[in-house]
Amino acid sequence: MERKRLNPGAGKRRPLKKKVLNANAEANKRDRNGLSITLVTRVLLKTHGVIAEAARVLKVNYSCLYNFVERHPELHEVRKQARTKIVDIAETELYRQIRNGNMSAIMFTLRCHGEPRGWVEKRVQHHQFSSDQVDNVVEKIFSAAVDVIDDPDKLEELAKRLRELYPNVGTYTPPDRRNGKAISSPT
Repeated sequence: MERKRLNPGAGKRRPLKKKVLNANAEANKRDRNGLSITLVTRVLLKTHGVIAEAARVLKVNYSCLYNFVERHPELHEVRKQARTKIVDIAETELYRQIRNGNMSAIMFTLRCHGEPRGWVEKRVQHHQFSSDQVDNVVEKIFSAAVDVIDDPDKLEELAKRLRELYPNVGTYTPPDRRNGKAISSPT
């Protein structure tokens, strides 16, 4: 009984088309430093896309390899893939650390990815203001407080705290609208 082949062309070698041969020849063609696209691709994948490490492995100057990569756009994609792979490895390790209860890993993840769920670190920005600007802001704060706070003792406490925080602020005495008595300013 004769067996039928599922793929009648299997096992037979077909000659490669000229286009494929030319592409392979171009990829294996070495420049004056002995670099070829195939060789550099292999080494970039091995060194996770780090040009300095790849140059050390290839025993060529960093700038020589950098320029070679710049001249061959297909190597940009190789570097990108290699860097993506190393980030995947790092993420896998980070998730393993989270599962093991590593608090630093947990906090790092919440800081980087938790914002949509409300995990946001308070960012403190330091500004330099002139004394006139500070005077103006403190006076506005105190004026707004007088409009909202009904208790004169609380206003006095606010004025005291503002004087402690901003000792150089000018005088400001808004009237107490409830009993006509003047409330001392924050200064």
